[in-house]
Amino acid sequence: MKKSLSLLLAFIILFTSALTLPCFANAEEMPHHIVTFDANGGKKGSMWHDTIDIEEYESFLPNKPIRFMINVEENTSVVEAPAGKVFDGMEVNGVRYPKGKVVDVTATYDIRVKFLWKGKNDPPKPQTEEKADKVITSTNTDKKDVSGSRFKRFKLKASAKSKSVVLTWKAVSGADKYIIYGSKCGKKMKKVATIKNPKTTKKTIKKLKKATYYKYMIVACKNTSAGSRVFEKSKTVHCTTDGGKNGNPNGISLKKAKVSVKKNKTYKITPSLTGKKKIPTHIAKFRYESASPDIATVTSKGTVKGVKKGKTKIYVYTQNGIYKTVTVTVK
Repeated sequence: MKKSLSLLLAFIILFTSALTLPCFANAEEMPHHIVTFDANGGKKGSMWHDTIDIEEYESFLPNKPIRFMINVEENTSVVEAPAGKVFDGMEVNGVRYPKGKVVDVTATYDIRVKFLWKGKNDPPKPQTEEKADKVITSTNTDKKDVSGSRFKRFKLKASAKSKSVVLTWKAVSGADKYIIYGSKCGKKMKKVATIKNPKTTKKTIKKLKKATYYKYMIVACKNTSAGSRVFEKSKTVHCTTDGGKNGNPNGISLKKAKVSVKKNKTYKITPSLTGKKKIPTHIAKFRYESASPDIATVTSKGTVKGVKKGKTKIYVYTQNGIYKTVTVTVK
């Protein structure tokens, strides 16, 4: 018995969200096409199917492959990411497709779809300097951080004088050089300095304007046989130079520096700023990052959730990079 075309459409809506099929007249019977799904450790949702049997349709010519478009997007009604991980694309018949990509898939018979995940704070995949530059300069860093950036490796901090900003950071193991990006807030990032000594952890940016907000980030590069590769990116820091009515955060106050939570239970971090002047929010008043998301995760609002037994740190940091840590024990 034939199944309606709606089943095939449901497959793409539930699992990939887009489908284009060819249409032919006077078609004969075709062999079955079995679509098999692999959650790859993800939590199966209410709309999950292990397999879908795509039977013959009158719109297909005999012995012709199925050709359709896949919009590789996450659907939590189908499958949720494993604890501490996020959606990272799909693998269709052994070919990997990153999230957000629309791909043209052709399958002669069976189709295998595997969901891919990555750790929330996994190191970014190495990029050429040119590709990293394109990503950084095209990102609106007034509203969000660059994809793949992390706080815990650099712990980048900015402090200001009237016409300069001093950047300090932690040296990154394996780096051969650093590249600093920066601009006035509201403008696109651009390269402002290259640090060829990987032991250097401080740079003063001079000839700036008084009472003006600036933003900066730094990337670590490693020399390889294929050329220089960017393998770590810092979070963006925002800082105003002296001489105006606004100032920068000079400290963080936390109610608790150590907390305990049970698995699947939560705790809300409630930090407050200290500063002598008014502090307008750039990018976010506070940002958060878990050192070990497989033990405890944290949201952009500071809600910590226990994942499994263990101990980790949550970094709480301001727009200019001042930070404190909350030690979380999951019981």
